[in-house]
Amino acid sequence: MARVMLALALAGCGAAAPVEAPPVPAEEAPAPIATERLAPEGSRLTLDVPAGLTRVRHALRWRGEGLQVVVADAQVQPGEERAIAEAYLAQLARRHAGEVSHRPVALAGARGYEATIRGETRVRTMMVWAEGAISRVTVIHDPTRALEVERLLESVRFEPSRAVDPRPALQLALAVPEGMGVVPVTNEQLLLRVVDEAGRAAHAVGFPHPEPVVDVAVVPYPDGGRPPNDVTRGRLLGSRFAGLELGMPQVTAIAGRMQGFAIVTTTPVEGVELTLYGAYLETDDAVVLVRGSVATADAERWLPRFAEMTLSLEAAL
Repeated sequence: MARVMLALALAGCGAAAPVEAPPVPAEEAPAPIATERLAPEGSRLTLDVPAGLTRVRHALRWRGEGLQVVVADAQVQPGEERAIAEAYLAQLARRHAGEVSHRPVALAGARGYEATIRGETRVRTMMVWAEGAISRVTVIHDPTRALEVERLLESVRFEPSRAVDPRPALQLALAVPEGMGVVPVTNEQLLLRVVDEAGRAAHAVGFPHPEPVVDVAVVPYPDGGRPPNDVTRGRLLGSRFAGLELGMPQVTAIAGRMQGFAIVTTTPVEGVELTLYGAYLETDDAVVLVRGSVATADAERWLPRFAEMTLSLEAAL
C-alpha cells in the first residue's frame, strides 16, 4: 500500500522543471588586424604585412615587435628552382633550431612550397617559381603572432614577369662602369658584368673571373654599431674573398660620397693571374663591400673604372 501511495504522490506532482544551462557566450570575432600593402620596388612579390613595421635600410627587410619579414628574388636557369629552394630551407634549418615541416603550394599558376620551423622562435617561408623566376618571403616571429603571419602568407602575390633590380632593393645609386651592365639575377647584391660589343645585356659569370666582374653587397653593422677598429673592418672585407690566397694588398683611403678604403692584390686562379679589387665603405648604419676581379693583363684598363664606380656609390633612400 505504501508503494502505491508513493507512486500516486509522484504521479500527482508535475514534471520537474528543466534545468536551463547557462547561456554560452558567443565567441568574439578576432579583432581586425591592421595591415599595409607592400610592393617592394625591384621585387616580384606583393604582400600585406602588419601595420607599423619599420624597413631595415639597404635591404628588403621589415621589423616589428616579435616579427621580421624578409623578401628576396632571383633569376635562375629553368629547372633549378626546386634545388635552390631546398638549399635555402636547409640553410634556414641550420640557422634556426626546431621541427621542420613543409608542403607544396600553387599560386596563380606558379609552383612552390611553404615551410615552417617550430622552435622558440618560429620561422615561416614561402617560395614560388615559374620559368626560372623564383621569389621568397620569410617571416621570423614569436608564436603569439602566428595568426598575423598566416594572413600575411595568404596575401602573397607573385608576378614572374616583373624585373629584378638590386639598386632600389639595396637603396644604392652608382655610376655603372663603361662597358659593364647590371645583371638582373638577384636583388640581394649588385652584380656588374661586361656587355657585348653591341652594348647588349651583360651575361652572368662567377667571381673571380678573368673577365671584368664587380659585386656590391650591403651588410648591417655587427651588433648595430660601427666596427670598432680597422682589424674588424679588414675582416669584413676579407670575408668577401674567402677561399682565395691573396698577395700583400696595396691599401688606399677613399674619400668619396662614402668613407672607407680600397685594396688591390693579385692571385692565380686556374693558371691565370687575376688582379683583385676590394673596397670597404661605411654608411650611417651599414657597410658597403665591393669586390672585383680581372685578368692582370687587363688590369690597367679596368682598375680605374672600378675605382670611379666606388667613388660614385651613395645611399639612395
